[in-house]
Amino acid sequence: MCIRDSDYTVLSGLEYCCGAVSAGAGDQGPICKHGQKNIDEIRKRGAKVLITACPGCFKAFKDIYPRMFGKLDFEVLQVSQYLDRLLKEGRLTPENALKFRVFYHDPCHLTRGMGVYTEARDVLEKIPGTGLANKTPEGSACCGFGGGVRVNYPSESISVASDRFRAAEKLGCDAIITNCGGCMQNLAEAGKNEKIKIFDLAEYLALACGIKIEREDRRMIELVNRAYNLCVPGYKEPDLS
Repeated sequence: MCIRDSDYTVLSGLEYCCGAVSAGAGDQGPICKHGQKNIDEIRKRGAKVLITACPGCFKAFKDIYPRMFGKLDFEVLQVSQYLDRLLKEGRLTPENALKFRVFYHDPCHLTRGMGVYTEARDVLEKIPGTGLANKTPEGSACCGFGGGVRVNYPSESISVASDRFRAAEKLGCDAIITNCGGCMQNLAEAGKNEKIKIFDLAEYLALACGIKIEREDRRMIELVNRAYNLCVPGYKEPDLS
């Protein structure tokens, strides 16, 4: 992988939660509490571009924050948009063939919420050996994670995620790609006994660029649950055993 002239820093930790989960449930408290602080922290670092992997965070910074706190003086990109830009600028070169027929799962907040769906597909189309089965978001469906379903109806949530595997099977796919932590969590839980592999978009592209990423699904699930615990009063981690 070759990303030339990139200077970056990482803003992470629950103290920087964007508050989008609570806002989506009708509670503006966390987003009011953290929003301006998050903007100030990014400005302090002199960032010209903010890149976020989470579609909820993307919606917060791209849509909600400007309406609440005024126009931002930095660009906001979802990671699929950034990766697509790097490929088009020739700053990122996937050289390894990944021979999968892939099903791209559209995250709800990203596709239906923000109208972003072409960039991830453009990235996948540029990876040697990869065949994309669903080239448009037409007929795409939720994984069952968002909208409070995972929190309130965990078993039903996993059942909905299982439907994504059936949709991929019908198209003859052997891999599902998405780019949302919540979708990844639900698909990973539902896919424990599935033959179809699950990849994050950035993870899949990294493999095509010769970089092996050791994904820790349990750690991912732990972090998502911690975020929910912060945003949802009385939240308890679902027992799916």
